[in-house]
Amino acid sequence: TKPTRTPREIGLAMRRLWPGLDQSARSYLGTPYVWGGATRKGVDCSALTQNSYGENKVGIPRVSRQQWKIGDSIGFPELVEGDLVFFNTMGVGVSHVGMVVERGGKPHFIHASSSRGVVIDDITKHYYKHRYLGARRVVP
Repeated sequence: TKPTRTPREIGLAMRRLWPGLDQSARSYLGTPYVWGGATRKGVDCSALTQNSYGENKVGIPRVSRQQWKIGDSIGFPELVEGDLVFFNTMGVGVSHVGMVVERGGKPHFIHASSSRGVVIDDITKHYYKHRYLGARRVVP
């Protein structure tokens, strides 16, 4: 079994991972949304998070529903940069994922929007707030 890490150890691991993770994710800004896409020519939401983590040597599953099952569940007040955030956008449970990129007063997340491509949005906006399901923290 995997040894249990303290919140401090997990926080330190995310702090070490974050600069590269942030750079990887932001390098996709403006990339068009393509359902099933996993390249810089076109990407969907779960490929954005998978690629960003993968470019930093952390493997995560390809599909948002599978990503929802990994790491540790995090409450909204505990969100930090790098946490994966999940949404129910189709009325069928987990159907969208993004990654927190700015904590501040109102957390912002990067995601592949089906209408706007890869963008950064305020997670407290009405649309996202009412579809928010929860967050997971994935650290190596």
